[in-house]
Amino acid sequence: MMAETSVIRLSARLQAAAALIPQCSTLFDIGTDHAYLPIYCIQTNRCQHAVASDRREGPLRRATEHIKRYQLVELITTRLADGLSGLNPQADDTVVICGLGGVEMQRILSAGGPVSGTLILQPQKDIRLLRHWLADHGYVFESEYLAEDRNRYYPVMRVRHDGKQHQLTELEAQVGPCLIRTHTPALRCYISRELGKLNKQLTGTPELGPLIDLLNQLMEDNEYVS
Repeated sequence: MMAETSVIRLSARLQAAAALIPQCSTLFDIGTDHAYLPIYCIQTNRCQHAVASDRREGPLRRATEHIKRYQLVELITTRLADGLSGLNPQADDTVVICGLGGVEMQRILSAGGPVSGTLILQPQKDIRLLRHWLADHGYVFESEYLAEDRNRYYPVMRVRHDGKQHQLTELEAQVGPCLIRTHTPALRCYISRELGKLNKQLTGTPELGPLIDLLNQLMEDNEYVS
């Protein structure tokens, strides 16, 4: 196998996650799949060491192959594990969970206990539920980013556990408290697509009506015009 020496290229979705990762001691990539993110973070000196973890043997074999190809076996450890099981991130570490549903992320975080370091999350669905769960369980939102990848939008969030219960409005849970404050340029298009999904659910879930009204009001606000 020929060794790769160039910096690995990430998808826009993973690049957004990488952009939120602070300088840290160890990066824990949960559900690593191909180990692209830990490879990139080692190459760009965002972390000193990385743990690429997955609960499936197939993805972990692919991850091992990529780590060998980039000659990083001494800096990236692979672990066959379910979520945070057997891992012990510290305050100067970062835990990343990308590409899973919000409910699955809740399960992983509930089983592993509060994460001491920085937590980067990129949920594929059930985002409103996840944000409420994080706020209820002592996590504060530090930063959020909206990535566009293959004509889809992916909210990425950086949170940290401070042990205090936080309250989110339904609008903040749906859109993201930091995204609302920063007026991300892609926000209008993202909200439009979310409205499309919610309106399809409205017949069977009429309680979504007030949230849809809030999103429509947000769309009408001149501050959010692209």
